[in-house]
Amino acid sequence: MINFKKNSYMTVKNILSEDAQWEGNLSFTSNVKIDGKGKGNITCTADVMVGEGADIIGDITAENVIISGKIEGNVTVTGQFCLTATGHLKGNVKAASVLMEDGAFFAGISESTMRPQDDEATEEADVDKPVLEETAQEIAPELPADEEEDDEDKIEIPAYVKGRK
Repeated sequence: MINFKKNSYMTVKNILSEDAQWEGNLSFTSNVKIDGKGKGNITCTADVMVGEGADIIGDITAENVIISGKIEGNVTVTGQFCLTATGHLKGNVKAASVLMEDGAFFAGISESTMRPQDDEATEEADVDKPVLEETAQEIAPELPADEEEDDEDKIEIPAYVKGRK
């Protein structure tokens, strides 16, 4: 799992410094940190870290991605995606796990690619009932009939909750 807070998980073998400028697609087979500016798609079979000074126009495909700079393009990861407080993404994200820190800019659509671990549990789950149903019953159980009730103390329980046992 990525340690997004410290970014210490990443041993970087490839670095495109802030002086780097490119036009065209880039491909990496090991972790890469990008601080430069460029146009083109980036494909990596490992992890990609986009530094604060980076400005990239193009799609990124990788195992895990951390964005602290500016990206205009779609991001597809098989693992975890993080948009830090200084990150700016104008594009869509597909990832198993998404983290966006307070202050990050995101304009696009986020799609989870995580699949349920247990197909049988998913089939048995009652997805038609609202989540509120369980909580409402716990918060406001029906009062015993022999107690006096004040109108001020009543909690309105939706009809779909009242009949549930």
